[in-house]
Amino acid sequence: MLLSTGVDNEIALFTYVSLLDAGVLAVAYFKRWRSLDFLSFAATVLTTLGWAATFYRREKLWTTLVFLTVFFVLYSLLAVFHNVVPRRRSRWFDVALASANAAFYFSLSYLLLADAGYERVTPASLSLLVSAYFAGLFYAAWSRCREDRLLAYGYVGLGVTFFTVAAAIQLDLQWVTVAWAVEGLMLTWVGLSSGESAPRHAALAVYGVAVLHWLAWDAPDFAFAGGDFVPLLNQRALSCAVLVGALAGGAWLYRRGGEGPGERERSAAAALCSLAANALAIVLLTLDLSDYFERRKALAGVQAAGFASDRLENARQFSLSALWTIYGVTLLAYGVRRGFRALRHAGLALLLVATIKVLVLDFTFYAAPWHVPVLNQTFMAFALLVAAYALAARLYARGGVGGEEERAVVPALVVVANVLAVVALSAEAAGYFDAGRVSLTDTGRLRDLGLAKQLSLSVVWALYGAGLLVAGRVRRVRLLRVMSLALLSLTTLKVFFWDLSSLDRAYRIVSFVVLGAILLAVSYLYQRSQQRAAAEESFGAEARP
Repeated sequence: MLLSTGVDNEIALFTYVSLLDAGVLAVAYFKRWRSLDFLSFAATVLTTLGWAATFYRREKLWTTLVFLTVFFVLYSLLAVFHNVVPRRRSRWFDVALASANAAFYFSLSYLLLADAGYERVTPASLSLLVSAYFAGLFYAAWSRCREDRLLAYGYVGLGVTFFTVAAAIQLDLQWVTVAWAVEGLMLTWVGLSSGESAPRHAALAVYGVAVLHWLAWDAPDFAFAGGDFVPLLNQRALSCAVLVGALAGGAWLYRRGGEGPGERERSAAAALCSLAANALAIVLLTLDLSDYFERRKALAGVQAAGFASDRLENARQFSLSALWTIYGVTLLAYGVRRGFRALRHAGLALLLVATIKVLVLDFTFYAAPWHVPVLNQTFMAFALLVAAYALAARLYARGGVGGEEERAVVPALVVVANVLAVVALSAEAAGYFDAGRVSLTDTGRLRDLGLAKQLSLSVVWALYGAGLLVAGRVRRVRLLRVMSLALLSLTTLKVFFWDLSSLDRAYRIVSFVVLGAILLAVSYLYQRSQQRAAAEESFGAEARP
């Protein structure tokens, strides 16, 4: 820096820096001064970036790439001179410096090539050459110092990463996300295979960077903005697929075992990778599904407030609810079968989110004029949720997983399923009459539809309560019988305090007759149950000596 005159002289500057780096490489054979290696590499990076920011022009591309390659080769050989030739065991610092050196070389070279108009073939070829170069370093390390698995596996990881980057660039994918994802998987493999903790911990940070890069760049940059869009076959989806696969691979490696990590670290890391993979998958599916309907709106030329737009929005909300419900119950089933607690909890959380969404968004279309009874998207969304909660309760009851506290969730699942069923049937009954009132202006007819709606709600609640009672007696489940009594009590209160004061005589008569008949049947069933229980108790007393 003291020799600088402020005038550009690229060849002299980088030749001088290369000589200094060569001196560091020569010292590396005799001394293990890792601080010198790190400081010289940092100074080389800062010098290169400082010159590029001030003096670089496109016509200097190939000269600059030659010197960048010289720097890359010099610092990639540091571990060879430090460890391979004298047969010294490597440390995590050696692999980290090799990774940082390769990342700096390829990233800056890619930016320079892209700026000059070489965006695919040349960067892909360069990445392939770097991969082959690390394959050669692996052969040298493995043949001369086979017991140093950390360095050998580190070279394998770098080689695989750059080979994947070459394929991603050639296929026009988001290679930055792909590179971080594959590097995270390779670091996980290196850490578990060599028994070193530093690569494993670094892998989690690399995974985090890959996830943030996809969320911050890939997801918004490749959203639908007009033109062609194919769900799951676009750049955003393909880069996410690689990232999800890398996270799933990391979870599998941790669950399979390896050297070094204890049971606590293994289970925590496997759960973290699995949750991140599934979260990204559901985010991608949600984004692509939403963009699919946005494209349909754009193709149809529908305005935001149009009737056809409302139908498409109803279809979009149902599709998202179905996706979240099916994905959530699948996660839960897999977690029960494999004994994976984190996935069970994630499945329940996703079901809860889907429930809130259906109640808040899907429910607003309950009286849509295009709906037909039962076979409409609002009712089907509720039906899917009810089936999912029923399956979840069955899985927990029969799966034999989790402790007593976790299995105590079964009654809550049963209650939620039945509450959603009552809400769905009520919305179906009310929506049928409310949809008919939209186009009417006759006050008398409007009043008749309102009265019929209140009567239908009372009948639906009473019949459902009776059905719960029958199911509770047949299956001998006390919770169903208690829920039946609660719903019948609520129906009775509605009939006496609402129907009696607001309905006409004919509607009041029907409401009271239906409720009275059901209550008589309920009391009869309970009386029969008490008599049977008393008879069994007396028979048991007589049988005892």
